[in-house]
Amino acid sequence: MVAVFFVKGATAFDEDTGMRFTVYALFAAGVLAYVAMLYITGWRMRREGVIMDERDRMILRKVPVYQMFAVLITLAAWSVILTEVYHDQGQVPVVFPNLMFFSAIVVNMVFASAGTLIAYWRAK
Repeated sequence: MVAVFFVKGATAFDEDTGMRFTVYALFAAGVLAYVAMLYITGWRMRREGVIMDERDRMILRKVPVYQMFAVLITLAAWSVILTEVYHDQGQVPVVFPNLMFFSAIVVNMVFASAGTLIAYWRAK
């Protein structure tokens, strides 16, 4: 999806309907692949009888906190940067709310894994 922005440019997202639908389709496919991965992983864990101890459960309870923190930092960064960049114009271009949403979802998905690693690292 990022490659599409580099090839066509970020302004093409607003001007080219085909590009917009391509980016939406790539984003939806990525989210569906992520959900499928979570489902398959959970199914395999139940089938194989993976045993989780109290430490694992405690760590998995902390992961959503790291996800939420990362998403909030991402949205705060977008808000501050866009406010400063487009303050004189008085409005933010239409393309940026979509990019904010996409980046928040991607950060949420990345921090599902990164949050697990961070929680294990901090539990030492």
